[in-house]
Amino acid sequence: MEQVPGHLTVGVQDAPDGPVVSLAGDLDVTTVSLLKDATREIFEQDAGTELVVDVAELAFCDSVGLSALARLRQDCDRVGWTLRVRNVQPYVRRVLIVSGLTEFLNAE
Repeated sequence: MEQVPGHLTVGVQDAPDGPVVSLAGDLDVTTVSLLKDATREIFEQDAGTELVVDVAELAFCDSVGLSALARLRQDCDRVGWTLRVRNVQPYVRRVLIVSGLTEFLNAE
């Protein structure tokens, strides 16, 4: 997964309970479509019961990125999956706390 400054890299790996989506870079209004495209393909394949979003390398997340994560949770609920956001770094954790989304996104 190569990261370009000011951009978002989205990696998808298979895991026993379902896919793991790794985000690196900035999740914002200019990059959110990359996450949406990747997760659309995941739901079309219907390959699991859990979707994990690993944000260990996420450097920035704006309100559009938060909204995309919240919609992702709703999409998981719709198909009966669990969403977990893991490896939340301090900056992103603060944004999740302030927005009230920590528990909703099962952020770890």
